[in-house]
Amino acid sequence: MANEVINLPDYTVDYQPVPIKINNLEGLQASIAQYVSRYSNLVITEDNVTDSKQVRAKLNKLKKALDDRRKEIKRNYNQPLREFETEVKKLEASIDMIIDPIDEGLGELEVQRREQRKADVIDLIAEMAPNYDVGVDE
Repeated sequence: MANEVINLPDYTVDYQPVPIKINNLEGLQASIAQYVSRYSNLVITEDNVTDSKQVRAKLNKLKKALDDRRKEIKRNYNQPLREFETEVKKLEASIDMIIDPIDEGLGELEVQRREQRKADVIDLIAEMAPNYDVGVDE
């Protein structure tokens, strides 16, 4: 096996973040500000319970619509990233198919080396123990 360096072809990744712009943001902010100013000091009484519940329902509906649109944009915005990550993971998996057997081989070799060093030490102890009147097991 030659210990040569594999030269990968030059590659680049085209990436241009796309700005997300809310059209008529000022109008949306103004509408929400009107709701806030109109209902921020609302006092709930027996006389306006029904109206208050209707207002709350409308505000919850508006909030849900905003959040649903945000989630939809996020899904679409993240789709190219998910596709890119899938391609990179496929490439990494191909490289791992080579790395894993090498790791196993190196691990086995290290175990063999360790066992050989242990056997060498035991042989050395067996050779030296009688000189010191010590048993090999001691």
